[in-house]
Amino acid sequence: MTASDRRELGLGDDVVSPHPAGKSWLVTQQPVVLAAIMGLSLLVAMWDFNPVMEQCDDCAEYIILARSIAQGRWMQLINQPDSRRSDRLPFGFPLLLAGIERLAPGNMLAMKALNVALYALAMPVLYLLLMRHLPPPSALAVTLLALLNSLLLPFSHQVMSEVLYLLISLLTMLCLEWAEEQSEARRRRGIAGGAILAVAATTIRSIGVALFGGAVLWYLARKRYRPALLVAGLYLGVLLALHLLGAGVFGSFYVEETTKLSPVAPEFGSLKWTDLPSRVLANLKVYGLSHLSPALFPIPRVVPAAFPKVAVMLVTIPLILLILIGWGQEAAKRGLPPLYVIGYLGILAVRPPLFAYERYFAPIVPFLLWFLFTGMGEVARRMWRLSGRRLPRTMAGAADPWLAGTACFLALLALGRDYELKAVHRHHHHYWTSYLEAGEWLREHSPSDSVILARKPYSLHLLTNRKTVRVDIFGAPEQVIDLIEKYHVTFVILDHFSTGRTVQRPPALVKAIDSHQEMFEPLYTSPTSPTTIVLRVRREALAGEGSPSLRGSPKSSGQADTP
Repeated sequence: MTASDRRELGLGDDVVSPHPAGKSWLVTQQPVVLAAIMGLSLLVAMWDFNPVMEQCDDCAEYIILARSIAQGRWMQLINQPDSRRSDRLPFGFPLLLAGIERLAPGNMLAMKALNVALYALAMPVLYLLLMRHLPPPSALAVTLLALLNSLLLPFSHQVMSEVLYLLISLLTMLCLEWAEEQSEARRRRGIAGGAILAVAATTIRSIGVALFGGAVLWYLARKRYRPALLVAGLYLGVLLALHLLGAGVFGSFYVEETTKLSPVAPEFGSLKWTDLPSRVLANLKVYGLSHLSPALFPIPRVVPAAFPKVAVMLVTIPLILLILIGWGQEAAKRGLPPLYVIGYLGILAVRPPLFAYERYFAPIVPFLLWFLFTGMGEVARRMWRLSGRRLPRTMAGAADPWLAGTACFLALLALGRDYELKAVHRHHHHYWTSYLEAGEWLREHSPSDSVILARKPYSLHLLTNRKTVRVDIFGAPEQVIDLIEKYHVTFVILDHFSTGRTVQRPPALVKAIDSHQEMFEPLYTSPTSPTTIVLRVRREALAGEGSPSLRGSPKSSGQADTP
């Protein structure tokens, strides 16, 4: 972008407000606008609120860790017989939930209500950040589209860390950008506050390190070396102090799983530098061609069966190009958010493709929408200039106000599409319903000291208040028998799960039961799905075998019928 272009857009050499003060009621009445955004966010989140237990076992794991902290046992998996310490999730979100657990013990709805409140707080903060870079109508439009986003909105009522992480990351960037406009003393306090908030984001999700990296790069790109050192020193110093105190900010899961070639089959060894390009390309394919369009707009979800892959690519590739153009326009203004987003996506790109979940887009959906509309505005301006006509005044900003109407239309489209799916979302898939039915039966018909082996142990523990053990669904049958022996398992739930393409039973559990049928006694079959069964482990048969895992051999490599 040339200097004349920057003057035409009303931009200086650094990040400045893209609109003159007092020119819009969105600026003069900002407190009212912020209150309206918060109120609308709260209403939409309450409308979308789903009180039932989520199918994702991570939600239940957060609740279990919160209960562990509330009991003074820190990050222990109290659902397991050995109550081992968790090394998979950072402690920030469970620590916040522990306060709710102390105030309302066992109340999952209270934790969901906390997430709704966090969602209602995040949207006004998003608007304040966008107002620093966009004209008021466009900032409001992107905020509206974000709070109605079909990917982000469901997390407003799930006991998951996405919404809290979004709020803290927005506050971090807002604090650091605000500090650049203050006096020397206030600037230091703002930078220190931003560094502490970046640490807080890292304790919530380990990918929060992208905030630290983005902030340091932001200062270095503008040759601001002292603030860069201050942020780096505070961030790394606080993280080191937390590690020395035993808080385990990152945990071993993220680092260890990222360096494996296959987290499901670690025997293949660790990742090599020569394998990194293929992993990055695989992630770009999954995130870019599969997850990006549905994450931003519900349009590709409407008729997925009628859309061939070529048609989906024809929609997705221009979307990616517009986002890249918008990112380039915002990066040219030397702002912090573009550097943070590129760091965030870079970390996702090196993670195992097996973990390339759509939900990882949720905390950066607002930024992707922002870059998308900035890219649309830039393309529109260039096309107008190519026509040889004078550039209209309404197209002189960093993002065009007329795009606000497009954003509002797409937001209403997302709202209507979601409304059609509400009845479906408020009911579980019948396989998950049958799993809950099996848990309810065990709660009523099993001793309180029972140990249950199952595919989703955290949700099962919350439902039954029994000790639970996770089965490795793709492991070896001998490992299943070893778990039964080690933890003195008394009951097993055999159910189905979806792989995205097929629905099947856990292969390892099926083969173990098929090989040792005398050890398992069927007790209960779900009325919703007869393929979900509760089996009792016959301890007398287990004790009589001596080494049950070595007794006999699997009958076949196929799945067993109902025992």
